Amino acid sequence: MIVSKRFFLKYWIFIFLAFLTTGFISIYFINKNQTRGENLNLLKIPLLSLPTYQIKNQPNYSFLEKNFPQFQKEAWVFETKKQIFNNDEAIIIADKFNFKKEPIIEQDQNSNNIFYFWESEEFGNLSINLSKSEFNYTSKKGSGFMIPGRKRNLSSLNDAEDFAWNFIKEKGLLPLSENINLTLIKNQYYKDMESEIKELNSSQEADFIGLFFENKINNIKVKGVITNLFLGENLEVLQFNYSSLFSELKELGLYPLKNKNEILQVIKNNKTINDLKFIGDQTIIENDSQNIKSVDLDKIELVYLKTDIPQSYLQPIFFISGQAVLNDGRVAEVGIYLPAIKDQYLLK
Repeated sequence: MIVSKRFFLKYWIFIFLAFLTTGFISIYFINKNQTRGENLNLLKIPLLSLPTYQIKNQPNYSFLEKNFPQFQKEAWVFETKKQIFNNDEAIIIADKFNFKKEPIIEQDQNSNNIFYFWESEEFGNLSINLSKSEFNYTSKKGSGFMIPGRKRNLSSLNDAEDFAWNFIKEKGLLPLSENINLTLIKNQYYKDMESEIKELNSSQEADFIGLFFENKINNIKVKGVITNLFLGENLEVLQFNYSSLFSELKELGLYPLKNKNEILQVIKNNKTINDLKFIGDQTIIENDSQNIKSVDLDKIELVYLKTDIPQSYLQPIFFISGQAVLNDGRVAEVGIYLPAIKDQYLLK
């Protein structure tokens, strides 16, 4: 007992330092584990409601596995504030396209979407889907401008681009949030071949110009939102298609994203797809997914997705795409939407 007491008195400073060091090490590893584990301050996000098609065979993802891109480790989730046009907003949009009369109002029996329609001999027609916050405008010139064999005097693509930006700005349709950018992704000459629309490299034989835009949030593309403008001679507007993102987005938090191994594990065990579009405008029938012989996935993108069904949150999604071959030889484009945020932050 005496030896122990003398030992403690002699070496108390070393014992104290040992305890202090152990405490610091313990705190370090606790904090490190908390950083690697769940962030308890992040709200759990519900899964998106998406159409799904069952397939019999697991997709082949060998190309994707070997050519997997590098993604950021976290991305913002947003709370959405407003997703539909109200009556006043629809009337304001109509006024910007010179439609002054009361609209024809219809409700789709299947989707319950509410539509406002205007038609004018002078200005063409306008259709607004209030439920999906999108509209389609076709000018009188656009309704019947095609005259076979007629040579057209189309502007340069640079002039068309300048006109397009001014047109969108004039209609008050530029994104209001500093997080959202509207980007021109394609401008192209086109010729109407009756059975198909052909892309051309020059205006010499072209019938119209198409300009295609996409929204980006913090440089991440938004799918499910379109802005397309089609121009004829002398930069006359033939058609304009527009869908709104959201009038207001509130940052909810930065969420950690799935890594490569987690993504590939989901694909490996997956026997469903969310997108099925046949190449060549072939009709899709209900049971086509069951006739898929093989699926090859070769591309993955980090995107945000606006769905047809109202959503309370806008969350990052991995869009995995490729091609499918059916038993009858038809080829289809397929896609899988995989929640990008880690599973512990998802409500299932």
